[in-house]
Amino acid sequence: MLSPLVSFSAFAEIWIAGRQTSEFFGECPDSILKVFQSACDVTLTETQAVSAKAAGLAVAKEGRPTVGALVERWSSMSELKEFAAAVTRTMLLG
Repeated sequence: MLSPLVSFSAFAEIWIAGRQTSEFFGECPDSILKVFQSACDVTLTETQAVSAKAAGLAVAKEGRPTVGALVERWSSMSELKEFAAAVTRTMLLG
C-alpha cells in the first residue's frame, strides 16, 4: 500500500496536470503554497511566500501545467532553492 504522502503527491500531480496551471494557480496560489509547505514540512517566510507566489503566477502565465515547472522556477531563485528541493523530494520523487 502507498503511504498517504505518496498517494497525496500522485493525486496532486494528476490534479494539477489536468488543469492549466494558469487556471489553478490563478484561482488559489496561497492555498497551493500552503499545501506544498504542509506536504514537504517546510514553512516559508513571508518574503519567500511572496516570491514563490510571484514565480508561480509567472509559470502559470506561461501555461506550463506541472509541479515540475513550478519547482524548476523556484530552484532558480536563491531564496527558494531549499523549498524547491523539498518539493522535489516529497512530491516528484515520492
